Amino acid sequence: MVYAESLSAPHVPRGCAVMRVEGGRLMVTAQGAAGDHPSRDVRSYEEFLGSLRVPIAEMLEDAEPLTPVYLFARTASRRTAFEATAHWPGGLVAVGDAVCAFNPVYGQGITVAAMEALLFRRHQDFSAKGCRAFQRKVARTSRGSWAMSSNADRSWVEDGRRGVLGWYLKKWQVGIVRDPDLFRRFIQVAHMVASPASLFTPVVFRRLARYSRQAPPPGRRPAGPSPR
Repeated sequence: MVYAESLSAPHVPRGCAVMRVEGGRLMVTAQGAAGDHPSRDVRSYEEFLGSLRVPIAEMLEDAEPLTPVYLFARTASRRTAFEATAHWPGGLVAVGDAVCAFNPVYGQGITVAAMEALLFRRHQDFSAKGCRAFQRKVARTSRGSWAMSSNADRSWVEDGRRGVLGWYLKKWQVGIVRDPDLFRRFIQVAHMVASPASLFTPVVFRRLARYSRQAPPPGRRPAGPSPR
């Protein structure tokens, strides 16, 4: 990662991530929410980058675009509770996006699908009972990632509902930019190499309480162009 700015509902609808990839190139991904989206038009896209708080536009001044601007606007999350189906047939299982489709901005879908593939490789009983048991394992595999991403996105809905977990994740958004240890803990959970339980310890609670009191009031950005 070279630079990143995270979305933060409801006051910061613009974000971006710049990552180094092979061949000495940079992959630039702009993000927008609540109708404030980057445009396919190169000039408007550059203006969008220039409005961010991190100096991404300045860093790219001497860079040469290698591709057009591509848009991906289907970011709705969807979870289907196949494990709750009363009469699941034998010989049929569901994995990946068929079970749980994540907002791609969080980068969770492929990892969760790979974990489910490992479950499938070890599974041997494809009777109706065995397939129902498999679907319950799939549901448990995606549960933590789904809770984190869906609660973060829930803050963008008009009525502002986000629940206790959504409120807690807002505290993390403040803490991870101030504390390297909190950042490492959060990234390990987000990348599914650590248990979500590591986000709920007394040490973490004390640090988050201290940093949340230091948070400056956010400012709202003006709406940008819609995708074209």
